[in-house]
Amino acid sequence: MPLDPGEQFVHRHGHHADHGQPAPTQPASEALSVKLTIDQDDQGLGQFNEFTLGVNGAVTVLASGPSQLTISGSPTDLTTFVRSQVTYAPILNGTPVGAPLPVRSRDEVGELTRSFNTMLRQLEERIRIKEALGLAQEVQQNLLPDRILTFANLEVAGTSLYCDETGGDYFDFLQFPELGSGRLGIAVGDVVGHGVASALLMATVRALLRSRASQAGGPAQIIADVNRLLCMDTAASGSFMTLFFALLDPAGGEICWVRAGHEPALVYDAGKDTFMELRGDGMALGVDENQEYACYSYTGWNAGHLLLFGTDGIWETENPGGERFGKQRLRRLLRAHHPDRPGDIMRAVTDDLAAFRGEAVQHDDITLVVVKFRPDAPADD
Repeated sequence: MPLDPGEQFVHRHGHHADHGQPAPTQPASEALSVKLTIDQDDQGLGQFNEFTLGVNGAVTVLASGPSQLTISGSPTDLTTFVRSQVTYAPILNGTPVGAPLPVRSRDEVGELTRSFNTMLRQLEERIRIKEALGLAQEVQQNLLPDRILTFANLEVAGTSLYCDETGGDYFDFLQFPELGSGRLGIAVGDVVGHGVASALLMATVRALLRSRASQAGGPAQIIADVNRLLCMDTAASGSFMTLFFALLDPAGGEICWVRAGHEPALVYDAGKDTFMELRGDGMALGVDENQEYACYSYTGWNAGHLLLFGTDGIWETENPGGERFGKQRLRRLLRAHHPDRPGDIMRAVTDDLAAFRGEAVQHDDITLVVVKFRPDAPADD
């Protein structure tokens, strides 16, 4: 019969697990050894990663960072300590821990017990933070629109992939009568940095943009007003956000846009096999409250075109060798998949990014929005 953890400890340290009888006495020169490893994550919290036992060695605790505590003790004393820790193993699965272990001595075993209690407090705090971040992640994901949208004769797909639980990337589909009949607003933004602070700024810009877009005014005036309001909040912190705001008129074949320091959107003309960037001047939001913005336009937009909005996390993705994904690789991917529907193109890009990155860590948030006319939409002759 398999032994449970407690029985295994007893069996290895002086008693038979099945009968509770004393095991053959070990030579006096042999000593029990215990190794506890505590790694430190990026938030300064300990994580219980290793618990091993042996003989002919000392008890070792590897604490956060370079510090190391080496202690030794008799097999009897150390076995008592080790067996007391077994009941705390469920913490690794997220189960709350009870009261700290009592420290009954001032020797090395007492020091080890105090270190173990410290580790348990760190683990409990880590669990609380993880739960809070999980809730924040759920809230932020609910602020983003559905990934697929059908609007008039357009089909739109978008996604944000955060490198942490929360992030500063943002996309939105705006459908307000004040934007004009049959027009769709699309916003893609990128807050400097990532994580919780960036997520809060992203949520602020989303609220300001939606509130202002529901009132009368052109794209340039909308972004200028959002910037002015945001500057009231960022004056002390120095935070800012880049934004690309586009107003699409599929019936008229026109795209109007405002660039607030963001990367240009990309238009692929399959008929001519050419790419065009939607450029223009404009400072990031939250920097200068007096900044004025210009509205640019492109006409001749038709069913043969593919439109992509994105953040720099796409082309700045690196593989394990440090090579970047790059914009040319993205263009080749769009050219190869342009007959597909937007949702399929979006997945092709994210899948290729994941394959390119391999085992490397994702260091930045990734957002992209793909827009095409629906397959049954008439082409512009």
